[in-house]
Amino acid sequence: MWQSGAIYLVKRPMLDKLFGNYVSPEKEHYSSGIFFPGKHENVSASSFLKSNHIENNLNQAFDLFQKSAQLGFAKGQVNLAQMYLNGQHVEKNLQQALFWFKQASLQSYKPGILKYVIVCEQLTHCDLAAFYQLLISSGVNIKVREMKLKLLSDSADS
Repeated sequence: MWQSGAIYLVKRPMLDKLFGNYVSPEKEHYSSGIFFPGKHENVSASSFLKSNHIENNLNQAFDLFQKSAQLGFAKGQVNLAQMYLNGQHVEKNLQQALFWFKQASLQSYKPGILKYVIVCEQLTHCDLAAFYQLLISSGVNIKVREMKLKLLSDSADS
């Protein structure tokens, strides 16, 4: 094509750009303008939780996770439940942890469901079948692979 004159100049892209335009498709950045109540508090609390140089970082993280959870943000509810479960800044309280895991589960948040099941299986007084029934009646779409208990049938055969 060079001899026929169809191609008269060849330029190579520099830094994936040619004449100021990207050569390969641009990576799409999904930044949603949707406001989620409690998301900001959860992100701030996560950064406080990870910082070791702030004196009262656990106190501030707990307060922000609590605000996030009360605003109904599922990730914040799971993070607050984790603090109760691990006994970070507060006394270890499995009932509070289960409560916040259940609140996140009712929003179809998968980590909340999985963590509720893990904690519930370790307690003798926790009713896992009732939890699954609550999720189903609330419209949460779940798939249970295996249950170690049997549900009572509604039929009155005997």
